[in-house]
Amino acid sequence: MAEFVHVKTNVTYSSDWTWTHGTPAPSVRLQPAPWPGMASARLESSVLQEELTCPVCLDLFRDPYLLPCGHNFCKSCLDHLRRQSERGRLRCPECRDSHRCGAHFQKNFKLANIADDYRHRRQATAAATAGLKSRELLSSSQQVRSACVVLCDYCPSAVASAVSGAGDNDASSAASVSHDGGAAAAESRFAVKTCLKCEVSMCQEHVKPHLELPAFCEHPLTEPIDDFWKRKCPAHDEIYRYYCLDDKVCVCNACTIEGEHSGHTMKTLKNTMKDLKGTLDKQLYRVDRKFSLAEKKLQEQKEKERQNKRFMDDSEQCLDRLGEEMKAKVLSFVGRLRECTRTHCDTNGLAIQKNICRISQDQARLQEARCGIQSLMQEDDPFRFIQSYKTTGKQCRRQLRKNMFYPEYVDMETEVLVTMMEEEMRKFLDEELPCHVIAAFHSLCLDEVESIYIFADNEIIEYDGELASDTLVEFLYDVIEEPVEIIDNERELKGFHNIDEVIKLVGYFKSEKSPHFIEFDDAAEEFHPFVKFFATFDPKIAKKLKLKMNEVDFYEPFMEEPDTIPGKPYIESELVEYIEQHDRPTLRKLEPHSMYEIWEDDINGEHIVAFAEEDDPDGYEFLEILKEVARENTNNPNLSIIWIDPDNFPLLVPYWERTFHIDLSEPQIGVVDVEDADSVWMEMDDQDDMPTADELERWVEDVLSGKIDPDDDDDDDEDDDDADDDEDDDDDDDDDEDDNDDDDEDDDEDDDDDDDDDDEDE
Repeated sequence: MAEFVHVKTNVTYSSDWTWTHGTPAPSVRLQPAPWPGMASARLESSVLQEELTCPVCLDLFRDPYLLPCGHNFCKSCLDHLRRQSERGRLRCPECRDSHRCGAHFQKNFKLANIADDYRHRRQATAAATAGLKSRELLSSSQQVRSACVVLCDYCPSAVASAVSGAGDNDASSAASVSHDGGAAAAESRFAVKTCLKCEVSMCQEHVKPHLELPAFCEHPLTEPIDDFWKRKCPAHDEIYRYYCLDDKVCVCNACTIEGEHSGHTMKTLKNTMKDLKGTLDKQLYRVDRKFSLAEKKLQEQKEKERQNKRFMDDSEQCLDRLGEEMKAKVLSFVGRLRECTRTHCDTNGLAIQKNICRISQDQARLQEARCGIQSLMQEDDPFRFIQSYKTTGKQCRRQLRKNMFYPEYVDMETEVLVTMMEEEMRKFLDEELPCHVIAAFHSLCLDEVESIYIFADNEIIEYDGELASDTLVEFLYDVIEEPVEIIDNERELKGFHNIDEVIKLVGYFKSEKSPHFIEFDDAAEEFHPFVKFFATFDPKIAKKLKLKMNEVDFYEPFMEEPDTIPGKPYIESELVEYIEQHDRPTLRKLEPHSMYEIWEDDINGEHIVAFAEEDDPDGYEFLEILKEVARENTNNPNLSIIWIDPDNFPLLVPYWERTFHIDLSEPQIGVVDVEDADSVWMEMDDQDDMPTADELERWVEDVLSGKIDPDDDDDDDEDDDDADDDEDDDDDDDDDEDDNDDDDEDDDEDDDDDDDDDDEDE
């Protein structure tokens, strides 16, 4: 091994560099001058490196030639491509354009000068920083030496034998050997760096030329590698430098030009690691987002648990006061009430505890995925990273694909509790006590924070809309109206037909004293003021409505034809049951006074949401298309589109645009996850024309079938990653095929391959 000496001198700066060859020994002396633009040269290096690198040999251009397609290649690389060409034509490795092999390609003198000048500057920069780099690299190598023992390829075999003998023992045995002189000498021959270009491992002494001489400044050094054979192509015996995106395997230079990978899309290992880390970064973002969502749900459930405990305590106190007022007459009655309350709270407590347990499991799974991704992203070696990515990344993706637990909404269900208590009351109390006891029940159950309750005609109405004064006042006006509006003339009939945005019922009865009308009026009180009830006693009005005596028609929002409720004459419970079964229309409008109630009525945690301004021409046209789709699918129980007029919610428009990344100045329709606000919106092919009803209906069918899912925002990357699951088997098959193909080649092809390998080595 020749000895290299690097001498630093201070001379006046010149654009020329002086190389002096000593005669006694093959030593090299470099005499550079201090370069004031060294820092800027490092910046230029990062910018020019890729442009001045030959895509075939991955080295700086040497004697570059320009192809007609505009891409440059070294002359030796171009000759290699000509020898490998078929039918007298060669393909550009960059753009795959075809060119005649016999064509005269022009040498790019300007690019050659730039590459040579850049190479000289790189060498000077490497020489100026060699000392610092040497100390840093050797220091890092000492830290890795304890974990990976690799021998220097240049040291004598006798020393290597001594070291290998010591390396056969465990870590404690190797540490004890270092105390004697022979082991100390052997330890000094441990490899500290591996050159990926020279394909050798070097100790601290033999790595110095790579660190100090400019000729080696472009040789990539890595930590000592003991599995170098895994990094070499078995077909061409070359180190892997690229990653085939089509076959998902590492390939060498020769694989990119000939063989089954020729013409495939390639990336360097470094860029592949960068892309995969970008994918992992997205997955990490999803993990963090879902982890935050799980944390939020956990806190909500814990708050529900505290509310449940407070409710139980308040119930005990209220019922104690009630028992004191009733004294001995109602002792047994109060005991039954306590039992009802405890049963109710215990049921909720079990559900909440189950939800907390499931959410905690999701958190643990996501935390495990997060740790795996973070540990994988800390790997700097591309090959090790890709190998680990196939296992750890696969496990993380499997964890991410698991569905998160979405707890069902646990409510106090005070209405059920009130019903149970009232039933006990009817069993025990006589008619003198109900009013007093019911008042106590209401004071017990109506304690939800930030809720508004309206007491009207012995009914409790919960307001679940926008907390705005004008909206609340308008809602109160609706409350004080009669549950059933009577249609007596043509003007009122016209007003009835103009109401098409809410659920409405209309019936034809003999008079207000008719028992069938009384049942109809009692049912109206159950849904007042959210469902509109109409009635007529005029035969002429009934004829125009196509109603028979004691018959009731049910109108869905925006539907032209009603559905006649079967089974006339009706009783109150039958009407209530029918309305509850059909209270989710195919197309419904989000109103300020009921916005939260509508939003909580989701289908499998999702909503199909359409934004359209009714007063805008495009919005009106889009709304008519929505109505047409709704009328065609009115019998589909899984379809319910929420129409939102942005003019009704001016303060929420900026929030929706920021959250959903859409422009509400134009009509929009999409599917939204109600939990984390993930969404997918229909792409309008033409901004001037609205989608047809058929196009919109096909999009809705894709949503209902699951082809369009708001949770699939990053699944494109995952789909690409899923192809890696069977990669190991494919790699083994490919290697076997390559070996068979190599055995079948004739002697001439072997000679050509040897010549090509020699050219690439040069």
